[in-house]
Amino acid sequence: MSSHTERSARQLARSDMALVAGLALVAFMISALVPAGLAAVRAPLGLPLALALPGYAAVSALFAPGALRPVELAALSLALSVGVAIFSGLALDVAGVRLTTAPWAGLVAAVTLGAAGAAVVRGHVRTLPRPRGVRLPALELVALATALALLCGAAILGFTPLSAPAGTQQTSALGLLPAPRGAAGVCVDVTNEELHRQSYELTLSAAGATRRFGTITLAPGASWTRIVAVAPTRPVVTAVLYRAQAPATPYRSAVIRVWNLAARSC
Repeated sequence: MSSHTERSARQLARSDMALVAGLALVAFMISALVPAGLAAVRAPLGLPLALALPGYAAVSALFAPGALRPVELAALSLALSVGVAIFSGLALDVAGVRLTTAPWAGLVAAVTLGAAGAAVVRGHVRTLPRPRGVRLPALELVALATALALLCGAAILGFTPLSAPAGTQQTSALGLLPAPRGAAGVCVDVTNEELHRQSYELTLSAAGATRRFGTITLAPGASWTRIVAVAPTRPVVTAVLYRAQAPATPYRSAVIRVWNLAARSC
């Protein structure tokens, strides 16, 4: 490899597009691997992925460095990022993909990487300056540490679930619809809308046969979804949900008698 190529590679590694691509990949991995309950960990990178990174990469692909004023660059980056976030969700819904954080973050990250690649191809990259040592007076260091402590405390308080008031109604939901795209099956969905982990048992009956599912344990706000095959004659299908602590008492039930409204996704 020539010295010019090596120098170009080093400059690219220190460019704004390399930083944008790296942050987008890290945000996607955190969204896919970190549980939803750890919002304080997911939010710091999830927000830039939704509000800054794809728009900045797209603006960089469209305009050469210095072509826009800082205010114009910031406004366009925000507007395009919001647009990418919205249309990514719509695209996933049209494609029949269940709209959760991981596929949405993956699509937004892919758009960001594509735009960053276009910016690199067009030569619209900015080399980031090397970090230099910064010396702050002791009073400013104390103020900065205090501000960071207050910010961390506010984040912890903001993401800590509060206990529900006494008498708060809790429930769980059972959904049953014909499977999407004309498949010979049904889409069954259980959602825990209670304030604590809950275990369920589920039975599905069709054409004289009953299928029993094992214990389903869900965290608060979590869902369990399955496509279950049934006879192509489209029989009457009945789903019955039981709480694990009362397995002999039906808790929720749903019936499909007329197959005229299919689920959009499952």
